[in-house]
Amino acid sequence: MFRIRIIGTLIAIAAVLTSLLIQFSSLSPAQLSAAQSGSQKAVAGKETAGEAPLGEDLKTVDASDIVVKEHHWVEDGYWVRWTPDGKYVVFGREFVFVPEFGPGDGFYVMDPLCKDVRPVGKGMYFVGMSPDGKTLYGSLMIEGRFDRKGLFAINVESGSVRQITDIESMCNLSPDAKYALFAPKSNEDPYPNIVNVESGSVKQIADIVHFWSSDWSPNRKYVLLRVKSGGRVVVNADGIIVFKVLEDDVSWSPDSSRLLCRSKDGSAYVMDVDSGAIIAKGKWNGWVGKTNKVWTRDEVTKDIQLMNVDGTEVKTITGSSSWQEFQFSPSGDRVIYVDPADDCYAMLRITDGKKVKSTLKSARYWDVTWLPGEECIVRARQYYLLSLNTSGNKSAERLLGDEEGSWQPYVSPDSRFIALAMGKPMRLGIANIDGTNPNILTETYTDGGIVWSPSGNAIAYSRKGQSYPPSFQRVGVVILGRKKP
Repeated sequence: MFRIRIIGTLIAIAAVLTSLLIQFSSLSPAQLSAAQSGSQKAVAGKETAGEAPLGEDLKTVDASDIVVKEHHWVEDGYWVRWTPDGKYVVFGREFVFVPEFGPGDGFYVMDPLCKDVRPVGKGMYFVGMSPDGKTLYGSLMIEGRFDRKGLFAINVESGSVRQITDIESMCNLSPDAKYALFAPKSNEDPYPNIVNVESGSVKQIADIVHFWSSDWSPNRKYVLLRVKSGGRVVVNADGIIVFKVLEDDVSWSPDSSRLLCRSKDGSAYVMDVDSGAIIAKGKWNGWVGKTNKVWTRDEVTKDIQLMNVDGTEVKTITGSSSWQEFQFSPSGDRVIYVDPADDCYAMLRITDGKKVKSTLKSARYWDVTWLPGEECIVRARQYYLLSLNTSGNKSAERLLGDEEGSWQPYVSPDSRFIALAMGKPMRLGIANIDGTNPNILTETYTDGGIVWSPSGNAIAYSRKGQSYPPSFQRVGVVILGRKKP
């Protein structure tokens, strides 16, 4: 009986090995290369993949009640992002700024369990992604150089590749992925080109010779070029120049209908983008948050004033004449500034004048993240939450992470949690949006490359070693769930 059991076991093992051999032999050369170069490791939680759904609802859970259901990773990953539907993770394997190490290996796609790793963009630089996440765009690496050639559309599901153009140059993909602006190739061919991503048609902008930078409008209809000869040029998606301005300090209004142009003498004017007409003149300094209001300083008191571009609805922030560093909230109803008296952060609600002062010294690098409510995240010695809601004994400031250190916090899609690297060594953690109940999720070191999944129940991260170029790279996914009662 014992011998029969051994023979039966050996037969079963042989069957499994045969099945695995058949699967392995069916891999394409590209898949085989990816499987060999990216050794995958996974660390599972107490529950298996079948028992840990990716769609677990965390909307009513406190950060302290969130646990890691699964944690998976692949080696040799560098940067990471999610597709908008949350089905795939896109990551790269490349050294971007180290020529002696070559341009890298390209970009890959995998499922959140890090199992199906596919080299869809092998040998390419990542250019962008369609808004629905179904198409990725890449540009071919040129061996031995950091130049790029062509533009390719890659279907995420099937991996099929469609060549859009073979222009040899760097490109700037529009936010809606409908157009791509290609920089001039050389002094012999100095004109930029706009390519229709769907049709592949090319429109050369013959009246522009070289440009320093490009900025697509928020509505994706225009691109603003800073030309080498000076000034800015507005070009529509058909490659037609709408108008030119002599100023270098030019910015889009949030709705893309206007441009604010500032001259070196301090004067400014606002242009209607569709017509190119100047609709107002003044001494404005910039847009107020994400609104169409502008701000300036009173010529006598030097206090900050907010107004419409036609000069109506003027609101003066009394006592702001000495402010040098400040930023408006997207809605324009709040402003955070550095009080010159003690070099500490303060926040003001413009509508009713309520103000809070903090003891946080301003950081060398200005870094503010606005939250939907009465709070914002600021960088001082570490990252802190600064709040206008100070009723009772509630403090205006709260440390995010822990005293041992933290990296930049990343807000969840529903603005209920923050994810951040905390502790020493830095580990991936989570906390409530107000910074309470910090909860370290993994023992894996991360250097701040943290991306929430669109549904907010998983976190992708990237990490690299301390040396440069990085000697140790990893991309991982932490799947979150509720703590069992």
